[in-house]
Amino acid sequence: SCHNNKDSSNTVNNTNTTTTTTTTTTNNNNNNDNNNNWNNNNSNNHNDNDNYD
Repeated sequence: SCHNNKDSSNTVNNTNTTTTTTTTTTNNNNNNDNNNNWNNNNSNNHNDNDNYD
């Protein structure tokens, strides 16, 4: 019975770890999208400035 309880506890911990990993991955993807947008905007601004040279 004690062994079964330990297994159940490990299953719960593994589930929580997986959820956390999924959430972190989603946040990282969003941050990458935001960084890409920022870089694209800077690139566009740079090109606009070149037109005035």
